[in-house]
Amino acid sequence: MAAVFPSQDPNRVNVVGSNTSTFNGVTTYNLTFEHDYPDTWLLTNVVLQRRGGSAEQLMVLGLHVTPIRQSLEETNRFTFEGKTALHYIVFALVVAIPVFIVFALVLCFRTPIVRRKWLWLVFVALGLVQFSLNWTDGSYAVQPISFALLGAGFSRAGPYAPFVFTVSIPLGAIVFLARRKYLTARSEARAGAGE
Repeated sequence: MAAVFPSQDPNRVNVVGSNTSTFNGVTTYNLTFEHDYPDTWLLTNVVLQRRGGSAEQLMVLGLHVTPIRQSLEETNRFTFEGKTALHYIVFALVVAIPVFIVFALVLCFRTPIVRRKWLWLVFVALGLVQFSLNWTDGSYAVQPISFALLGAGFSRAGPYAPFVFTVSIPLGAIVFLARRKYLTARSEARAGAGE
């Protein structure tokens, strides 16, 4: 493992991951570093464990070194270069779904609904069933039981982590727009009947 490290000092060392967990008096530290050498990049992962809070009881559980082609910041940057059709579709949906939901929300707010208008507003504002796409490697996941405000978004765990885009089905907005004429006619009929 030591042979992987170049003999010269690195240009810089970045902490790109850090996780601490404690269970039954045992604390585990999982640290990941990125080493920038003139001719190579290395990703180093160190796992330490402390029992009972004593510094003397700190043990190294694991040490892993992985050569990488470029920095994680560069690898995980947001770009359309080399992306698939799925990337473009998800990106378009991340933009379009919130616009669609806001449009339906404004219509819902302006529509005269006699009963439970606030329920309709909540239903319209949420997207159901979440689809997530890792922008860097194209891996994806589906969460069937999930709610997302405005139906889409993105997140990133830090400057070295990949972007994750999420989209949901705007079911509430679709159902409201399909039933809007009926809801308006029903409210007008109740108003005409003096309810």
